[in-house]
Amino acid sequence: MWQSPLSGILSLPVRTEEPFQLSAEQKPFSRMPLLSPQQFEPYAKKRAYIFCTANPQMKNLLFQYAIRSFTQELNESEAISWYMTMINAVIPMQHYPILGSEICYSFSRLFVSSLDDLMETMANHMDVFQQHFHLFLTEQSHCISKIVMGVLCMFIGKEVARETYVSWSTKLMGRFMNRFRLTMKASDAAYLPSVVSATHLNNLFRLSCTMRRYVLVAMDVASTPPRQNIFSIAITWLKMSRLSQFHLILKYLCTDEVHPVLRLPGWDIERIALQSSISKWLHIPKAYRPYARIIYADEETGIFCSHALRRPAYAALLVGRMRNPKLNACFMAPPRDAEAVEQFVLFVEKNERFEGKRKETSKE
Repeated sequence: MWQSPLSGILSLPVRTEEPFQLSAEQKPFSRMPLLSPQQFEPYAKKRAYIFCTANPQMKNLLFQYAIRSFTQELNESEAISWYMTMINAVIPMQHYPILGSEICYSFSRLFVSSLDDLMETMANHMDVFQQHFHLFLTEQSHCISKIVMGVLCMFIGKEVARETYVSWSTKLMGRFMNRFRLTMKASDAAYLPSVVSATHLNNLFRLSCTMRRYVLVAMDVASTPPRQNIFSIAITWLKMSRLSQFHLILKYLCTDEVHPVLRLPGWDIERIALQSSISKWLHIPKAYRPYARIIYADEETGIFCSHALRRPAYAALLVGRMRNPKLNACFMAPPRDAEAVEQFVLFVEKNERFEGKRKETSKE
């Protein structure tokens, strides 16, 4: 199997509140889930399963059933089990993530050889698989299944609020279909994960950078064919996930030379914060940087979206809009002195354009 340049992230340490020894079953790292008020029970031990098979035809069935299962209101363990089954059906891996200090799950592989075998195995594990199997055996094209898988992969880089989940997932599905020159019908949205299933996945990926790392590496391996596939699109879209403001600062305020807005009096705190965040950025391996907030815990990467960077980010967006009209569609909450920042940026940009034209004229 091709070695992903991101494979090294699987051996990175995980920050924990206590010096736990990583094992298959362990205490969770308690953090507030974003999408749901439900909490992971502290110190509980939970089991998740991954269906595996050596039969290529059965592997395709497992993939289809995993995708379709998310339309139902799955329980926590069920959602995680089907998600890992989906990933394993595409990129089989010998080693699975150890979720100990972050979240209290351990994985067990269940080998099946036929549909009857799968149904019997699920019946023997009713503690996890509580949805009736016939509910998600509806017909669904393989193409739609791939699109839905793309949406599911994007969970590792997106914190989705319950209120915006439906619109976000529907738009994302449409974007994927556009890339394959497909027209999305209103009925296609019925194949997207339910809010309940999405809640569990969102909580899992928010809590566990180990799981995010595992899925990211699997996606990178699966995106290696030269032809465009759903993974190559998804992993491209995941670049700079939750780093958009910092990315704007780097691109429009720190390229070639420092933008004059960063030298304004009264911006001392912003300059210190930016210097610290850039120093942190440069210490991250170059291949990992676009996925920094996926690979590392929030405690390590929160510096890239600190409150002190709000004004520089807003200024960067203003500069970007003048150079790239596509950024006019981007919204950012303005700082208290937004008007002063806007006037200064406008003055600098107009002056630089004038100087640029003057130099071009003198060369002629």
